[in-house]
Amino acid sequence: MKTKKIHKTNKVLRSIVYAIIIVNCQLSIVNCIAQGGAAINTTGNEANVSAML
Repeated sequence: MKTKKIHKTNKVLRSIVYAIIIVNCQLSIVNCIAQGGAAINTTGNEANVSAML
């Protein structure tokens, strides 16, 4: 009886950890993509990828 309870608890904890990892990765990807178009210029052109702000 105890082993079934422990096994079920391990499954729940593993699912929670996987969900946290997936959300963390998705937020990291969104943050990286969001930085692609940042430019401060007067002409309105896209940013040069080798330029540093």
